[in-house]
Amino acid sequence: MKLIFIRHGQAHPIKDTDAVRELTAFGRKQASSTADWLSVHYQIDLIISSPYTRAIQTADIIADKVGSPQRLQIDGITPDDNPMAGVQAIDEAILQYFDGKADDKTVAIVCHMPIISSMVAILDGNTPTYFDLAACSVLDAMVVAPEYAKQINRFIPSQ
Repeated sequence: MKLIFIRHGQAHPIKDTDAVRELTAFGRKQASSTADWLSVHYQIDLIISSPYTRAIQTADIIADKVGSPQRLQIDGITPDDNPMAGVQAIDEAILQYFDGKADDKTVAIVCHMPIISSMVAILDGNTPTYFDLAACSVLDAMVVAPEYAKQINRFIPSQ
């Protein structure tokens, strides 16, 4: 299975709460650039996003460009959530959605720093690395579990 971890595009500063921040025009452009790259390289079967507005907007842009795969929002992958719990939430969502048969599937996960960095590090067993806005990291994984994945590709749009 392929897991594509994507950080949301640039968002407006916090006004009311962090959860409702929307993408800026530049953030939409970043997400669109990442979506263009993904559409050339991968057939995405499912997009999972954080319930935060900027992640949903990024997921929507990607879905429109890659052929509108199904989208799910899950709790547990917001900026301050526990990364191990986030990995478990992603695993449960994938297993439930694909009825346990996800070996040949490609799933995009749109979320935030710092959790995205930590979740990728848990999965590939490496040190957490910074994710630029709308950047993506593609992992090849036998299962969604610690140290069972390997990063095989990466894309960073113009910053």
